[in-house]
Amino acid sequence: MTLRVKDWARFQHYKHRRPPWIRLHRQLLDDMTWHRLPLASRALAPMLWLLASETQDGRIEGDSEVLAFRLRLASTDFEEALNPLISAGWFVIIEPASTMLAPRKQPATSEFRVQSTDYLNQSLTDAARDPALNGGSGPRASRTETSNERLIRLATEHRQATLRKGQA
Repeated sequence: MTLRVKDWARFQHYKHRRPPWIRLHRQLLDDMTWHRLPLASRALAPMLWLLASETQDGRIEGDSEVLAFRLRLASTDFEEALNPLISAGWFVIIEPASTMLAPRKQPATSEFRVQSTDYLNQSLTDAARDPALNGGSGPRASRTETSNERLIRLATEHRQATLRKGQA
């Protein structure tokens, strides 16, 4: 499980982690959502903020048993106090990005896809071949090659080179 403190960056000013103390803002005194939390949750939150201060982005990593041990709480008490903090929005559970949302129904195959553009970008043409840039000398195509034409030309050149290698 990975937790993140809501609005962590807004309340921090240290650039280096593991500060000797954390800020506790006075505005908590007038925050009704804070005072509606159970007493155990209000006691747990500053302890979690201290754990969050060990990381740059306010993340707390570890399963509930490890976190409960680190805070010297029973894991059931820890979870009972943590759930109201999460449901009230003081902490956010971050799901790992590598977790599959659903099982695959079929194997994924790689696919080669070319973006469809009508013409190749002019900035990709070779400046040395542009007569306007090198004094009017040199070959210049009468029109810009389309993406499909370029792919066909490259495939044909590759096929011809392969056939020449086979004949040699």
